[in-house]
Amino acid sequence: MHYISSGINVSEVPPLSHEQMNKIRRLLPPGCDGTKHLQIMRKDLEEKVQKYYYFSFKKSIVNYVLLDPSERKKLAIYSVPVAIPTRVIRAPVPWEASYKDNRAWIKNHLFTISGIMILLQNIWQKSDLLSAGLPFIPSDFEAFVQKQCQSTRDELLDKWLPECASLLNTYKHQWLRHIPLNPEAPVIALEFFSWVASLMSLQLRKLVTDSLKDLLNFICMYKLTRSFALRSVQGKSEFVKPQLLLVEMEVKEPHIEFNPSFQDCWEVIYRAFMEIIKTSENIPKQTLRHLFFVVLHLSQMIAIVLLIQVESILFPNMKKLSIRTVRPNEYLVTKLTNKAKAVFHNCTVGPMKYLNVYEKYTSLIDLTAKERISAFLNETHSLEEFTANTEPFNKMCKEIAVLHMSMPLSMFCLNAGKLNNDLFNRAAGLKDMLITFQMNKNRALNKGICQQYEDITATIRSVPENTAQLVTLDQFRVKTSEETVFTLIGEIKDAIDRLRFLMERAILPCDDVKLNAYLFQWPEKILQELEDSKVRLAATREQTEDFIEKRYLPDLTENMQKLSTKIQAFEKRDLMSMEELNISVEKIKEINLNIKEYLDEIEDINREQGLLEKGQTNFPIIQTLIAEKMPYDQLWTTALNFETKSKIWMEGPFMNLDAEAISDELDGMWKTLHKLFRTFSSFAGPQLVAKTYELKVEQFKAYLPVLKTISNRGIKERHWQQISVIVGAEIKPDETSSLFNMLEAGLSDFADKLEEIGALASKEYTLESNMRKMKDEWLDLRFTFNQYRDTDTSTVSAVDDIQVLLDDHIIKVQTMRSSPFIKPIEAECKQWEEQLVNIQDILDALIKCQITWLYLEPIFSSADIIAQMPVEGRKFGIVDGYWKNIMAEAVNDTRVLVVTSQPRMLERLLESNELLEEIHKGLNIYLEKKRLYFPRFFFLSNDELLQILSQTRDPLCVQPHLKKCFEGIAKLEFTEDMAITGMISSEKEIMPG
Repeated sequence: MHYISSGINVSEVPPLSHEQMNKIRRLLPPGCDGTKHLQIMRKDLEEKVQKYYYFSFKKSIVNYVLLDPSERKKLAIYSVPVAIPTRVIRAPVPWEASYKDNRAWIKNHLFTISGIMILLQNIWQKSDLLSAGLPFIPSDFEAFVQKQCQSTRDELLDKWLPECASLLNTYKHQWLRHIPLNPEAPVIALEFFSWVASLMSLQLRKLVTDSLKDLLNFICMYKLTRSFALRSVQGKSEFVKPQLLLVEMEVKEPHIEFNPSFQDCWEVIYRAFMEIIKTSENIPKQTLRHLFFVVLHLSQMIAIVLLIQVESILFPNMKKLSIRTVRPNEYLVTKLTNKAKAVFHNCTVGPMKYLNVYEKYTSLIDLTAKERISAFLNETHSLEEFTANTEPFNKMCKEIAVLHMSMPLSMFCLNAGKLNNDLFNRAAGLKDMLITFQMNKNRALNKGICQQYEDITATIRSVPENTAQLVTLDQFRVKTSEETVFTLIGEIKDAIDRLRFLMERAILPCDDVKLNAYLFQWPEKILQELEDSKVRLAATREQTEDFIEKRYLPDLTENMQKLSTKIQAFEKRDLMSMEELNISVEKIKEINLNIKEYLDEIEDINREQGLLEKGQTNFPIIQTLIAEKMPYDQLWTTALNFETKSKIWMEGPFMNLDAEAISDELDGMWKTLHKLFRTFSSFAGPQLVAKTYELKVEQFKAYLPVLKTISNRGIKERHWQQISVIVGAEIKPDETSSLFNMLEAGLSDFADKLEEIGALASKEYTLESNMRKMKDEWLDLRFTFNQYRDTDTSTVSAVDDIQVLLDDHIIKVQTMRSSPFIKPIEAECKQWEEQLVNIQDILDALIKCQITWLYLEPIFSSADIIAQMPVEGRKFGIVDGYWKNIMAEAVNDTRVLVVTSQPRMLERLLESNELLEEIHKGLNIYLEKKRLYFPRFFFLSNDELLQILSQTRDPLCVQPHLKKCFEGIAKLEFTEDMAITGMISSEKEIMPG
């Protein structure tokens, strides 16, 4: 074998001749290239022929060489297999007797040459299925074919079958003699009538095949017809052949479609072929059945029953007897329909090309023109652009109006009337859309121009209420006269152009005509209105200027001089009672109000003078009044403020006081009073008041250390006990205790030591606040649970925020425990730290358990897996029970602190994780055993292998994994009983099982 395969090069062997290969190909049945599968099989067989040819040729060469003993010795071949000898068998042969029996049987059972058969052939007549006027609507064509087929079927049933039955009855002597009266009579009779049925079946098949071919030939008439087959005769269009089908053309965005579609038309033609075949089905057999002859021999009482087939007409009680005819799946039918389909598709070229006639109207069909016009109308465009967009649609309407309403093309007659009307309406609609938009726009613009004129008229006729309105109105009049009027005249010119555009393309409503007339009257009318307004405003301006100069200014100056006298009266005031102090402050407030009023009046006067374009009047006395008033205002306001607040600070409850804010406020008072002391150096009375209150502020500031300590929010009972020890007396403040009470108890003598206690209390209070804040953050922090599939249990999700907060608080609480001020809350801090660490351990164990449980739960939900792994199944049952109990209790109250406080939650989770690890190891061992038992499982992942093993009762579950296990096999073919009948490749090749 080595020398045959490798010892001789293929190039040394003459190739297989083409004549030999062609002879081999001619042995193949026709239609071997029908499908891709057969083409591949034929190619494979040709390759095998080539292979066997070269193998045989090289084998002959090797056998010839080995005939030489020296060559065999050289090649170390000491023995050559002996070929099996050819044997020739000569007569007499063993099958001689069977040959003679078969020859005798054929002689006695061949009824082809019977006279009755010739008579049956002579009564056969042909029938024609298709003859009618054209063209047809597809549905009418189908109805016509059905009618013709039914007519032919009626002729067969009412004429041909009765004639055959009558013939058998009339000439029964010619066929009864072939049926001897012996025990073999029933069999021979059955054979005879089978011959009759076969002959009638051939005649019926001939009718069907001829009808199918006639229909095909009729369709093939259009095979060589050009797409546009018409010629001009005396100026009229005359078509060479009538069309078969009438097809509507209509728009279905974004294309033009044929109705019915070509696919529907082909299905109509295909159903015509099938209708012809259907017509020949279930034709009853003209055979004899259940005719009994009993021959009685006197010497031996033997009853011979002859069972002879009976015609359904002779014996109408017999049912389910029919003549075999052409079946729809026969090769001949497939060949004829394929030819018809090829001709049909060739005839669709013309209609498809005719669509090019409507290609220029694509924008109307796919609505891009409508979208473009809509976008165009959403933008601002000139009248020239509107004209440019309107004219193409005018042109389209004219072109569409002269298009053919019908177009005969080969097999089809295209009805384009509905299509043309639709396109015409679309083009006209877009043109009307542009004109209507311009009409509406023109109406709105004209109304807007008229409204502007009316607004101008109303404005210039109004009466100004003050100087500002007077000046504004005069400016408006000037601007209108110099600018607005000319702008409106330009807009009226544009309105004239728009009116000309619309009158050329549309008929304006009466309201638009009146609006245009009203618009064109305004330019002349508005000029007279502006002139009248100019005269009125000039007179009003003179009156306003006279009022400001002669009356307003003298009165304001006199009032400010009187106010200066009131301010100078404060120079002589010194220390006074609380009541007098309140009166002085009220007078100061009154002076402030007067000054503010004068400033507003001065601002109004200057503004009006500016509006009237007059020089503004200066009032230096107002600044003098402000400067004189300010130190007195600060002095008496500060004094009253101190008197009022110091009483509250000293005698009110100190627990509500903010020592830091009080200190800042006292600093501000002291600075103000110190500055005023130097300011009033020339006035003894005010200077004495400033100095006195400066000393009072300094005296109160001495009590601030005590106030800061006792008003500290961190002061607790233990701190008051320490203060009591320092003072040497029991100090127990209540809600009404004041700073004065504490000073009377002698706390001011121990201010330094009290500051130390206050600082310690502040540190401890900060730690307590942080602890309280951390616990508050956990109060409403909740787990998020999701339902697991369609079960009653749940799973935890989105724990990142909980984990981040947990890590942050553990670090914070550990830092707090290292603080030297933690002692008062050390036990609470330690307990909180232990709770947070416990929550962290539970969270880690919970997440780990959930991940593994989610992986294993679908596996151990299968009864097949549990049956094969009972130990691991029981362990998983324990874990599953723990998990479902924990989740059931957790979803009732999802707060983290409540969920993690379940009894033995951490212990159960740790135990579950240990069991899950053992289950996972057992599962891996189990899968390894399965792979060793069937090594192709090594190509599958654990999840894929488990999916197969968990559904062993369902063979279909193997389908998705076949590609990985077996190369070339995509899936299997199953019966309804789940029996495998074949293998299917990725290329859809089927190998029967």
